[in-house]
Amino acid sequence: MKLVVGLGNPGDQYQYNRHNIGFLQLDNYCREHGLIFTKKPNYFLVKQGEAIFLKPRTFMNRSGLAVKAMLTKYPIRDILVVVDDIYLP
Repeated sequence: MKLVVGLGNPGDQYQYNRHNIGFLQLDNYCREHGLIFTKKPNYFLVKQGEAIFLKPRTFMNRSGLAVKAMLTKYPIRDILVVVDDIYLP
């Protein structure tokens, strides 16, 4: 299986913040493909074929907890992390 992780921060105040680009990209992809996220205690999850799309419900610096949970539940072969990777003053 493949795991696609969109990173961001929870809360309305961060919804359109540049740090939430991972959440926004996964939301757009899933909306375009008719996929609906399921709410779990520490993340939002949707499966499509051999892919799992994951949005942690923690702040970015704790997102590894949700990824670790996926690695213990599923036979993940590949991981793609969608995150803002630019420094803007």
